[in-house]
Amino acid sequence: MTFLLIPIGSHGDVHPFVGIGIRLRRRGHRVKVIANPHFESLVRGAGLEFIPISTDAEYREMAGDPRLWHRTKGPPLVFKALSELIRKSYHAIAENIDEGQTVLVGSSLALGARVAQDKFGLPAVTVHLQPLCFRSNHDSPKFAAMLLGRRVPRWLVDFQWWVVDRVILDRLAGPALNDFRAELGLPSVKRIARDYWNSPQRVIGLFPDWYAPPQPDWPAQARLTGFPLYDERGVTALSPELQKSLDAGDPPIAFTFGSAMWHAQQILRTSV
Repeated sequence: MTFLLIPIGSHGDVHPFVGIGIRLRRRGHRVKVIANPHFESLVRGAGLEFIPISTDAEYREMAGDPRLWHRTKGPPLVFKALSELIRKSYHAIAENIDEGQTVLVGSSLALGARVAQDKFGLPAVTVHLQPLCFRSNHDSPKFAAMLLGRRVPRWLVDFQWWVVDRVILDRLAGPALNDFRAELGLPSVKRIARDYWNSPQRVIGLFPDWYAPPQPDWPAQARLTGFPLYDERGVTALSPELQKSLDAGDPPIAFTFGSAMWHAQQILRTSV
């Protein structure tokens, strides 16, 4: 088979897909990774085929913008970039389909893969890296400014999510997505972050059930796999300085605030 892997995001999104791609290749499949050129060396270093979308400069500009982490300014920036990637990733997929042999594997934000699935009838998998992407009225992740939890009435939880979907998320992501779908002769979609981003065929959570037990209202097609413990061994060598530090004594304590957080200097100083 030909697997087209479409991780949209930063190193934390791309990295697990490279590990998955290596395992798929070992099983005899052809693997192509559709991603920003910022990650080309990582992908090619693992022996996988690479298909670029967007530019490295655009990625650096996005990740280097401190507004990305602002509570109200950040989401519009993310969805603007996402809207531009829907078309680019769709066309990259369309140009690399092996008829009858192609499987799409997209990350949470790979909406272009969902459009291609609908347009071409391709088998597709949606991969969520964290439980945050699975909504539940039984045991929900915590979100700022929302009343969630087992003691909150179900109707109130539903109403809050309705507001988030229709007033915020659908207004940010919906116009570009549905305009493009209309161009392709596809019907419009809504409640994008509740329903549409999940492939109706298979949804995979890359974490174990002890980390986040599946809930009764998760998508029926969801499966958990455990953490993909891929560390680039054999692809990227540790620097002599780091290796010396690791060999010197007790394991270190690492602080990280996400691979796209380029503005954490003060937080890291506080952590130290």
